[in-house]
Amino acid sequence: MKIRPTLLLLGVFIALGIFIVFVELPSRKKELVTKLGEKNIFVFDENNVREVFIRNPGGEYLIVRGPQEKWRIVKPVETEADQDFVNSLINGMRNLTLERVLEEKPKDLSLYGLDKPRMGIRITLEGSEKPLALNVGKKSPLGRLYAKRDDQERVFLVAMMVEQALMKGLFDLRDKSVVSFERDQVEKIILQTPNKRAELAKRDKGWFVLGRAPVRANENSANKILTALSSLRVEEFIEDHPENLSKYGLDPPWGRVGIILAKDKSQLELRMGSLAPKRLAIYATATGRDSVFLLTSQYRDGLQNIFSELREMMAFAIKGWEVEKFKMAYGENVIEVSKDSSSYWHIAQAFDLKAGYNAANEVVQKLMELKFSRIEDEAPANLSSYGLAKPSASVKIWAQGNKTPEGVIFGMKGKLLFAKRDGEEPVYIVPDSILQTLKKGVNDLLAPEEKPFYEEKLKGKKGTGGMGGK
Repeated sequence: MKIRPTLLLLGVFIALGIFIVFVELPSRKKELVTKLGEKNIFVFDENNVREVFIRNPGGEYLIVRGPQEKWRIVKPVETEADQDFVNSLINGMRNLTLERVLEEKPKDLSLYGLDKPRMGIRITLEGSEKPLALNVGKKSPLGRLYAKRDDQERVFLVAMMVEQALMKGLFDLRDKSVVSFERDQVEKIILQTPNKRAELAKRDKGWFVLGRAPVRANENSANKILTALSSLRVEEFIEDHPENLSKYGLDPPWGRVGIILAKDKSQLELRMGSLAPKRLAIYATATGRDSVFLLTSQYRDGLQNIFSELREMMAFAIKGWEVEKFKMAYGENVIEVSKDSSSYWHIAQAFDLKAGYNAANEVVQKLMELKFSRIEDEAPANLSSYGLAKPSASVKIWAQGNKTPEGVIFGMKGKLLFAKRDGEEPVYIVPDSILQTLKKGVNDLLAPEEKPFYEEKLKGKKGTGGMGGK
């Protein structure tokens, strides 16, 4: 029989039992805290906190409140702190309660690991001579932590969450956001890779891709860029205050994503470098950050791919529910349809008689779904090459409350249908199936119950051959 190991194990349990019986359990009978408010270890106003000092086996970290009430790490490096984490830590310390007091005047702090505490926190308040300090020692057999204040003798128990809060390293404490900005303040986006460059500018009608003549940008792509930029997080900090950026492929950088803010015309920029060896990550740096860090390589791939998605390929930016009037011309056939305050459609060329609700909405839907197939010519020298010098068809659409319509002209050359937006240079190829919609006339859209009145009005009005359309 293996008696010796069994006796040793028995001895451990006996020692543990003695500790619980003579130290922890008696403390329950001598509970000194009776009121909920008295259980708070610290009482302070979080707005008065000026410094936070954390000590754990990983190191010592000093965080101070800087300009504009922003938290900054000043030890072991000077850099921005994670604002949410620091505020959460302070709030956690303010609400931290002791679970019970073990000894008022302990004779041996080593029993609790408090002769050489494993970790601690010190909070300095504005206008206070002495900081508030908490030292944390061993774990208790019952799954709590032994702790004591610097300015008190008594030893008490606190929850394990204190260890989770204090056992943070420099990476956890640092601000890991790459670029911080208010999205509604962004007025310009600048994108650049080794062989491509694009600029997007925000105007009253949305985002536009700048060039010789601005063209409408895809709103989803512009928002996608800003969302990705604002949500970027550092994967790992590589070097602070780097002296040689070229070894990271950052001098010059492989790519750039910049934004210009409307408020003060300041520019923020993310600069991306080379791929990190044996990592699915890239080296990067950014405005206001004197450090090189790693980002997921997916962002570099995304920048390469976004150029093909910048331009809006939908013919119209107006949403279907916003349309209050549309006008189509095909050859000599012209039809103008407007929506009244009761959402009924009326045809101008049919004495303002009602259009069929479904028929008019179907036209609006087809126009809103119209998407260019591809760009044919960025800056055409001669529109006649595409049948656009004398367009065979055109569409204008008015949105609610907007006096200026969006317009597209169409031209046929051979078997291809070309299109061009009003006010823009590029010529696009468009599916010729849209011709079925563009050819619709009064008889196609007029409400069935209105047709007798329309025929009667036509008979009573001579010389109006162009009035009725098809």
